[in-house]
Amino acid sequence: MRLFFFCLILLIDLFYFSSLKGQDITIIYESTPPDQLHKAIQDVLPEAARHEIIVRFTLTITNGRSRFSRDSVYVKKRSNDKDSKKYSPYQVVYKDYNKKLWLEESARYEEGHLYEQNLDLMRERNARWQWTVTDEQQSIAGILCTKAVAKNGDIVWFAPDIPYLDGPHNGVFSLPGLVLSYENPFGKWTAVSVKLGGGPVTLPDGQRSAKKSAIDLPYNEWMALGRDKVIVINAQTPHRTWLKFER
Repeated sequence: MRLFFFCLILLIDLFYFSSLKGQDITIIYESTPPDQLHKAIQDVLPEAARHEIIVRFTLTITNGRSRFSRDSVYVKKRSNDKDSKKYSPYQVVYKDYNKKLWLEESARYEEGHLYEQNLDLMRERNARWQWTVTDEQQSIAGILCTKAVAKNGDIVWFAPDIPYLDGPHNGVFSLPGLVLSYENPFGKWTAVSVKLGGGPVTLPDGQRSAKKSAIDLPYNEWMALGRDKVIVINAQTPHRTWLKFER
């Protein structure tokens, strides 16, 4: 079974590189809590209007590499609780398809450290979710997409006509097309813009670790980092404006 899977991945990668070599594409995603989670919180604590935010990400794909970065935060509504705070740490996911490499850079990790995984093994784990491709279709950012549902309940909408093996969040999906919308129990990422073009993707330097726990900062330490690494939303945060990392 594993031999079959890796043969399939090889064929997909050959198609990927032959079709898209030298072409760049940039996708802007916006992330919100999933509808059911938001409703559940409001049902339990209707008096506690929590911070409602939108997080914007940019995915750039070029020459066999991609970069998915958390860029800015939009505060739709502030909490009534003056002590309530929400933290949005800097985070970038890099993928190198030639080297089968997945890297994560985050404010939540020790300075100069990166979380590393094998891209093919991550895609193999994703395939175990047993995606079921449906007949449902809808347009996202002007692109016709097809719905797929995983055995664990996750939902994606992917674009069969855009054969990039990528997408939001971890960006590893065993589906034949660019994922433009992804929803799991903790978040929902939806593309709002898809366009050709984009800058080069350069992998960061740093000490790599295959164990996230080995490089994780304590919660109180990364929360206290400066605005270049963490955006803090509280009762004084400007709302109805995009807040960017000061990098």
